[in-house]
Amino acid sequence: MMLAKTRSRSKREQTHFPAYIARIRECPCVLCGAQAEAAHLRMSSAEYAKVNARDDKWALPLCPGHHRLNPDAQHNSGEAEWWSRQSVDPLATAARLWAARDNFEAMFEIATNPTRRTR
Repeated sequence: MMLAKTRSRSKREQTHFPAYIARIRECPCVLCGAQAEAAHLRMSSAEYAKVNARDDKWALPLCPGHHRLNPDAQHNSGEAEWWSRQSVDPLATAARLWAARDNFEAMFEIATNPTRRTR
């Protein structure tokens, strides 16, 4: 039996959206409100059907300190544990930002008032 060749990921689903990432960078950091850069969520989630891969749909605005520069930054910690210490639900906030991608004012409001984690 011969298996059918699967299509490459790039042909199945687009994962890079440069215009969206540019808008994410214009939003404030979801944690402190400072000027942000795009921080991609790397963790998986069955609830959001998100696999552990870089996808621009799952980017959040984080300032350089929270993203990569501080000793306790997202890139310097286990991501799931790091986000569990924050007051923001990253997956819900990223999903809301993606849904509002055609309305910058709505994206800015979401970044200013991200979905809060219930403890």
